[in-house]
Amino acid sequence: MNINFLEIREKYPKSYNKFLDDCGRMNPHWIDNICYCDLEKFFCNNEIIINIIFRPEENHWSYKIFHNGTFVIYDWMETIDEAKEQAILTAFEVMEGR
Repeated sequence: MNINFLEIREKYPKSYNKFLDDCGRMNPHWIDNICYCDLEKFFCNNEIIINIIFRPEENHWSYKIFHNGTFVIYDWMETIDEAKEQAILTAFEVMEGR
């Protein structure tokens, strides 16, 4: 998984700063080592749920985003990494807009 945090910082500054505040700024290199589960937990703590599943009958990965229990968006990708990356970007976008 390859998350472009420079893009996130530019496109979603409010969400990005919330992420930094919640996850800490102790080590300047910590963000380079963050894993998907840390990001998923951050969003969950902020009432944004990411659901990623494999659909074998369609041979693709799909993700769904829920905010405050309400369905927000659904899309599909060919690989799990693509689904995770797009779900994270979308979650930052949802958080920015609330």
